[in-house]
Amino acid sequence: MSPWIFVAPARVPVPRPTTCAFVGPDQTTLAITTARVGLNTLALSEAPPSGRVLLLDPPHPLFRRLTDASVTGE
Repeated sequence: MSPWIFVAPARVPVPRPTTCAFVGPDQTTLAITTARVGLNTLALSEAPPSGRVLLLDPPHPLFRRLTDASVTGE
């Protein structure tokens, strides 16, 4: 289980984000896969990261670290 939770929607610079997962030895990096299939030349020129894996590392405004109290509700 990742020690981080989302606190805001993730906005990414691509029209087709596909999925996301926490990765890395401590599951603290958010990997977001993206698609470029079906995008025309204009769309690809406006969103060059399409088709790549985007990585967000905390601390980042989208994440908040879980604490024992936030997990147990205490």
